[in-house]
Amino acid sequence: MTHKDRKDYYLKDLFFQQYEDKSMDPSRLSDITDNFSKKAEIGSGGFGVVYKGVLRDGFVAVKKFKEAIDDKAFVDEVNCLTKIEHPNIVKYIGYCAGSEKHIAMNEGKTILAESPYQLICFEYLRKGSLDMHLNDKPCGLPWQVCYKIIQGICLGLHHLHEHRIIHRDIKAGNILLDDHMTPKIADFGLSRFLGDAKSRINTRQDGTLGYMAPESMFNGVFTFKSDIYSLGMIIRKIVTGNSAISKEETSSSTRKGPKVETEPSMAASAKRPGEASPEKLEVTIDARPKMVPSRSLQIANNRPRFWRWLAITDSRFGECVELLSVYFLQVTGEIPPRELSAGTSYDVHLVYKLATKTIGLRGSIQTSSMRLHGKQVITTNKVCLEPKAHGMADDVMCPIKRGDGWLELRLAEFVNDDNMLTEEGVIVVLREEDTTIQKSGLIVAGMEFRSK
Repeated sequence: MTHKDRKDYYLKDLFFQQYEDKSMDPSRLSDITDNFSKKAEIGSGGFGVVYKGVLRDGFVAVKKFKEAIDDKAFVDEVNCLTKIEHPNIVKYIGYCAGSEKHIAMNEGKTILAESPYQLICFEYLRKGSLDMHLNDKPCGLPWQVCYKIIQGICLGLHHLHEHRIIHRDIKAGNILLDDHMTPKIADFGLSRFLGDAKSRINTRQDGTLGYMAPESMFNGVFTFKSDIYSLGMIIRKIVTGNSAISKEETSSSTRKGPKVETEPSMAASAKRPGEASPEKLEVTIDARPKMVPSRSLQIANNRPRFWRWLAITDSRFGECVELLSVYFLQVTGEIPPRELSAGTSYDVHLVYKLATKTIGLRGSIQTSSMRLHGKQVITTNKVCLEPKAHGMADDVMCPIKRGDGWLELRLAEFVNDDNMLTEEGVIVVLREEDTTIQKSGLIVAGMEFRSK
C-alpha cells in the first residue's frame, strides 16, 4: 500500500457509523499505519506500541497493545479516557477491540487460531514526549518554556484528581508536547478510578522506577499523593537537569529522610547558559478567560432527583449539569481575585444551553448579583436565560449565542484593582426565588470570568 493510498481516509471514516461509542474499524486503522509497520512506529512502552496514522485531514496516534490485556483492564482504560477532557490531557478519539482468525501449528497439527487485538486512537502530537526534550544536548529548554510545561502538567493532573482518577505512571515519557510546547498527560494504562468513598488502592507495584513514591514502590499503595510525588520528580528533572532517582536512593531517603537541594547543580545551570535561574523567573498571570466548570459551581438542591450530570463532547470540560426539576433556582460561582490579571476589567458570564423542552425558564426574569467573600451584595441585575424576545424591557440582560453553539449570559462586571486583590473571593450568583414556578431544562457548562 502506498503512502498516497493511506491518505484516502478522513478521520470520520475510521468510525463504525452504526455505533455511537467511538468504536473504530480495525482494517482502516491498519491501513493508515501501513499495517502497523516499523517505520510508522513513534513510541513504545510496557503495554503497547504507538503508531502514527496518516489521514487526508491530518494525523492520529494509534496505540496497539503488545498482548491483549483482560477485558476489564481495557474497559477501565477506555472509561478513564471518556470521562476526561482537558487542554493538558491527550485527546481520546476512539477505540477498537476484537479478534482475528489465522492458520497456526499446534503440536504438529494445522489449526484455525483466534488472536485478540486492542487498539486506542489519540490525537497526534508532533513534538513527542517531554523526556525526548530533556535529554537534548547541550542546551535543554528555556526557563519560560519549563514553567509553562510544569504549570500545564499541574493543571492536567488536578483535573484527573478532580474526577477521582489516579494516573499511577506520571513520568516525563508520558507527557506529550504539541506544536506550542503545551504539555498533555498521556498513557492511562495503569490509571484507576476511585469512588467518592475511597482515597487509596492497594495493587501490584506497577509504575516506573525513579518516579514512584516510596509507599507505592515498597508496599503497592497508590493514592492521589503518589501522583504528586511523581510530579515532583518531573519538576526536579526539569529544573535541575538531574535524572529521576533510583530505587536504592528512594529506599535510602525513606530510611534517612529526603535530602533537600536548595539550588540547582552547577552542571544543571550550565545546560542553559545565560538564562535566569528558576527562582528569578518572573511569573505573571495573563488576562485569558478563567472558566469555573460546572463541577466547581455551588448549585442549590444539587441532588440526583433535581439535577443530573451529562457527558457532552462539545463542552470544553466534557461534563455539564442539567436541571431536571426545581422550584428554587440558584447557581453560584466563586474565584479568588489573585488568580485573575491585576488592574484588568472583567465580565462574568454563565455558559449554558436550554434543552429542547424547558419549563419555567423562557421569558421569565432572574436576578444576578455579585458580592465579595463574607460581605453583602455589591451589585444586582435583572437577567433572562432566553434570547431577547419582543417586548423585553431594556434593563433586562439577555444572552447571546456563541460560535460554538452555547449561550452566554453576562451576570456581573468588576475591575480587579488593588482593593479587589486583597479580597478572598469574588462571588457571582444567578437566582430565581419564585417558588410557585417549576423550572427545568437548563444545561450549565460553567461560569467564565473574561477580561474586557
